[in-house]
Amino acid sequence: MPAEAWGYADIEDVQFANGRFILVGANGFLATSPDGGLWTRHATRCQNDLRSIHYADGREFPIVVGNHN
Repeated sequence: MPAEAWGYADIEDVQFANGRFILVGANGFLATSPDGGLWTRHATRCQNDLRSIHYADGREFPIVVGNHN
């Protein structure tokens, strides 16, 4: 789906690796895209804000979680 279809999302970080974009944000927001235009949103079961994502070891995407106080 195009990103505009989500409405407002507080995006914290986006990375590109292994031929895909991965995007994280507020309230457990996580989405992936092969081209940066069409995105697939993924359920995370997380209510916390996803702050950062990092490419590691050629295959992993550790995600940093946290809320501002």
